[in-house]
Amino acid sequence: MKKNIFINKKSYLYIIITLIILFVSIFVSLNLGNSDISIKEVTEILLKKSDDKIKTLIIWNIRLPRILSAILIGGSLAISGAGLQSIFRNPMVDPYIIGTSSGAAIGATLAYILKLDMIFIKIFAFIFALISSFFIYFLNNKNNQINTLKLLLSGIILNSFLSSIVSLLMILNKDELMNILYWTMGSLNSSSFKDLKIITFPIIIISFLFFLLHKELDIISFGEENARSVGVNSEKIKKYVLIFSIILTSISVSTAGIIGFVGLITPHFFRLFLGSNHKYILPLSFLGGGVFLLICDNISRSITKSMDIPLGIITGLFGAPLFLYLLLKSKK
Repeated sequence: MKKNIFINKKSYLYIIITLIILFVSIFVSLNLGNSDISIKEVTEILLKKSDDKIKTLIIWNIRLPRILSAILIGGSLAISGAGLQSIFRNPMVDPYIIGTSSGAAIGATLAYILKLDMIFIKIFAFIFALISSFFIYFLNNKNNQINTLKLLLSGIILNSFLSSIVSLLMILNKDELMNILYWTMGSLNSSSFKDLKIITFPIIIISFLFFLLHKELDIISFGEENARSVGVNSEKIKKYVLIFSIILTSISVSTAGIIGFVGLITPHFFRLFLGSNHKYILPLSFLGGGVFLLICDNISRSITKSMDIPLGIITGLFGAPLFLYLLLKSKK
């Protein structure tokens, strides 16, 4: 009993610390950029006490939607990764493993080749992400049972196949090569409140539905036989997790492109300290994913003033060494 109380207190402490880091990161992010705006000015603008229309426009129309998008997208990828790692019982699984990223890349590539506007690029990416992911889902859904190993392997094969098609389309359409390449490396440049109005509600609702499964995910993470012995329908839970992850990841990829490591390392990081209690792992993954992506985005737009470094490059540079460190720490 004392041990459980200690774990609960420790988990709440992690949540509080992560929230504090998140709010600090938001204020730092509002202060960063080509235009020099002090923290005092940022506070005045947020409280609507500033008369500077240009700086107000920069904060409200450019920086704030980008910050909120980073938090929501980072959170979506991280909570999806946490759920998928539980049903696969494998810490190496990330949200892109079931073909979502490569499907979105095909959609975005076709939209660029057709020279469509950014809104249609996002729509194409979202639709093709859903198609590729649900193709893998239905391909491996036989007799109302999902074989996670076959699903994992078929996802890897589809990712490889679709990535090859994207590469071929890029070579055949060299005039759009840089646009497609930049999109595949991820960016929050096009973030706006119009996008936020579309993505915020489904992300929050689905993330909440994810959280409602925390007890079942705890049980499944110890094995499907164990789950069946206590009356948990593991096949039903797997389907819920897969569908939630497909939708959240499709929203994220279509909005910001392909951003790696967020859904892989964030849940793994918190599991090292808190174990497999999904009551805390899921909300912490969401918050931690938002913090990680927001910090990476700050770095991506601070390295050079002339252009933003693609976000996927920054998450890879920081995520890969961090993941290696976490793996070595977990082995010890």
